[in-house]
Amino acid sequence: MGNLALNKLPIEIDNWKKADEATNGNVTNYSGTTGFAFSHWPCNYTIDLGKEQLIKTIRFLLWDGLSGQNKRKDSRKYKFTLSISLDGITYIPIYSNQSQEGGNGWYWFNFLTDNYARYVRLAGHFNSSNKEFHIVEFEIHDIEPPPLESNNIQKFDLTSGIPGSKVINDLIDNAISSKLEILTGVDEKMVLLDKSIIKSDETLKHIELIKKSHDFQTESIKNSTRSNWWLLASTVSLVLFLFLLYIAS
Repeated sequence: MGNLALNKLPIEIDNWKKADEATNGNVTNYSGTTGFAFSHWPCNYTIDLGKEQLIKTIRFLLWDGLSGQNKRKDSRKYKFTLSISLDGITYIPIYSNQSQEGGNGWYWFNFLTDNYARYVRLAGHFNSSNKEFHIVEFEIHDIEPPPLESNNIQKFDLTSGIPGSKVINDLIDNAISSKLEILTGVDEKMVLLDKSIIKSDETLKHIELIKKSHDFQTESIKNSTRSNWWLLASTVSLVLFLFLLYIAS
């Protein structure tokens, strides 16, 4: 398709002056007073692409004074953060120069891997010249964009981004499938474990019965021995009594 941001207006249109200038495709005819969108920083310029789309390149031109025949680069420094989002709620920063000196001119970002987004946000943090943040052009491309006729370009290759909801869902499904494979047969193993526990309980009860039976047998033997001794003693006593009775008669 090409430039997905062409002629789109930012979500924050009420906060910008001449917001349409940043997406009208005009990258050469700008001056110190025309040809750019501007807002007081800090500010956000967010393009809603309408749906999740593959993004290969994001590039934008921050005012540098190099329009037309002017060959003198302006010394101002802009600081910004570029972020993308699938849902318009969670934004993932893909580049920021907020902790650096800053700069101006073209910033060109190429994604080395497939990257998807619906929302693309340029957050303006600072301008060393004044309180306004100036965007001459803001482009979002799903294919390799045409070259630029400018000697003020900073290019970056990015490996970070968003793989897309389909890829994310596939990864989640694969993770769930892996977990399910690990859990396969757990119910059967739990049943076997329960049976083993029941068997162990039965064995322990049997051992306890055997132990009680053994204790009973031991006590029976002791009682039998006592009975034999008592019978013998009784017999001896009876014999002795009869003997003494015989003598006495």
